Amino acid sequence: MAAPSDTQKLSALRPRPLAAPETRALWLPAWTLADADQLKSNFETVADCGFNTVALEAVYRGLTSFTSETAAKYGVLSEYPKLRGAEPLAQACAAAVDAGLAVYATVDLMLAGARTYFPASRLWHKRRRWLIRNEKMLPMEFEAPEPQSLFLCAANPDARRYAGELLAEIAQRYAVDGLMISNILPPGFGAASAICQCAVCRERVDHELFFSVAEVAAEGGAHHYPKWREWYSEQAMELFAGAASRIRVTRRKVCLAVKVPAPRGVADLAPGFAEQVLADGLAHVRLTRLAGDIPQKDGLALEILEEGQPAEMLPRLAATRGRGNAGFIVRCQRLPEESWLRAMASAIGPDTVPIELDPAAAAMRHLDILAARSDTAAGLKERIENWKAMVHGTQVDDLMQEDVARQMELEAGNLSDGGVVGELKAAAMLLRAAALR
Repeated sequence: MAAPSDTQKLSALRPRPLAAPETRALWLPAWTLADADQLKSNFETVADCGFNTVALEAVYRGLTSFTSETAAKYGVLSEYPKLRGAEPLAQACAAAVDAGLAVYATVDLMLAGARTYFPASRLWHKRRRWLIRNEKMLPMEFEAPEPQSLFLCAANPDARRYAGELLAEIAQRYAVDGLMISNILPPGFGAASAICQCAVCRERVDHELFFSVAEVAAEGGAHHYPKWREWYSEQAMELFAGAASRIRVTRRKVCLAVKVPAPRGVADLAPGFAEQVLADGLAHVRLTRLAGDIPQKDGLALEILEEGQPAEMLPRLAATRGRGNAGFIVRCQRLPEESWLRAMASAIGPDTVPIELDPAAAAMRHLDILAARSDTAAGLKERIENWKAMVHGTQVDDLMQEDVARQMELEAGNLSDGGVVGELKAAAMLLRAAALR
């Protein structure tokens, strides 16, 4: 076993922000982690704005954001080309530790890549026998998460061994508080058209279920299909349980988050699959949090939201809290602007109270902060008081809120002080959210 890394040593010494009542995470793609000089200030800003967790992309499309010993062992070295040799995952974990943020590593476990995406993953080029295949023994293409996506077969022992070792490597080498695992099963699993007919499945189904996958596919989901679906979901369950057990050997307190691919609900999965994941996860790790279209119970669910303007996101976040979730994750294509972070944080409020959902009041808090600053120009303070009076007036309406927001944005464009600009932009975003309510 390799010696603990520097980031692991740091992780062992710091307090655990995940103990907070609510997880508030930003999910960042691998390419945003490459600039080591920017990571420290970026993560400090994230922490200052009320977020307590970052979810860092470790594996996606069969490519990694770190130099993987497991990938080298299996002959599928697959770092993102622009990140090769930079070790961005290690840099990002260290920067998050310094900022007091908890860290999730996100892993698209069985997604081997997509034919439409460049650079192509060597995983599906070098290990074609591991892929889910159709009745013609050709790699089966799925339309999600991207067109022509290719997936590893959960019933293939070699693919399962690779996936389990990859998860254990991330947990053991890096200062992560948790792993967020997605795509254990391919999107759309449960449809009769998505039956794997690779050589391994053909042999195992024949010997273990006493019928052939060809029969299952031919009958269109009648007699044998439910048994096959339950059998295949058990393969994914065993993969998850085995990986959790392996991780527990050296990292007993690492959290596991499992995203179950059920775009049309749990009915598409084998009976009880989501509940089995929850129960098995709790048996193997201290805490398992689930995200996705699954039954939300026991306050363990994390909800994934796509980044958008506060006007779009605040109602969804309120609904998330109303369902008793343990928190939320905002998936970003890049690190959001500080003004967006501050707008979200001020509107959401402390993680121990319900979301206020009064964007106008949150906007006023930003203006109060500016008015109280000693370095704020007298002219700007006067305009701030005018804006506050307009928003609090008895005749306020959507158009007036929009007009005030536009004035704030114009004012911000004429200023050079980053702190003042950030507060004004945050207030403007929130007023626009109020106007759309």
